[in-house]
Amino acid sequence: MTQMRGVYTLILRVNKPTAIRIGALGILRFRAGTYVYVGSGLGRNASSVEGRIARHLGMRKKNHWHIDYLLGSARVTLLRVTYAITRRHVECGLAEHLSYGRPSSCLYVHFGSSDCNCRAHLLFMGRVSGNRVLALVRNAYRRLDLNFRHMP
Repeated sequence: MTQMRGVYTLILRVNKPTAIRIGALGILRFRAGTYVYVGSGLGRNASSVEGRIARHLGMRKKNHWHIDYLLGSARVTLLRVTYAITRRHVECGLAEHLSYGRPSSCLYVHFGSSDCNCRAHLLFMGRVSGNRVLALVRNAYRRLDLNFRHMP
């Protein structure tokens, strides 16, 4: 991947209920289950989609974004990374599609969405398999006419 711009999703599992301090949001209690985080990488270098994904996959980093605190917990497992190459600002639409019909999906208002008007960009999908959530994510990408890709 070289300087691509786009949108990405992280599918992760909270293995056991846990409380984590998430920057200015304070201590949040996370239910066990599968979550999806929606982000964008529309800039260059570190703020490109591959730069953002590489940062999230990195083990040593300074906590900057809300998702950094969650990924840093030993009780959280990153299951899958998906992305699409686009110059459109579609992360809010993607989060909306993924939360549609799931009233409890936005457990933490403003998580990952402090720079937009969305309720949240971290969505609780329940106690469903990572493969089931991957299918939901793929469908949401298709609804937005995005070329769905995923990392192994």
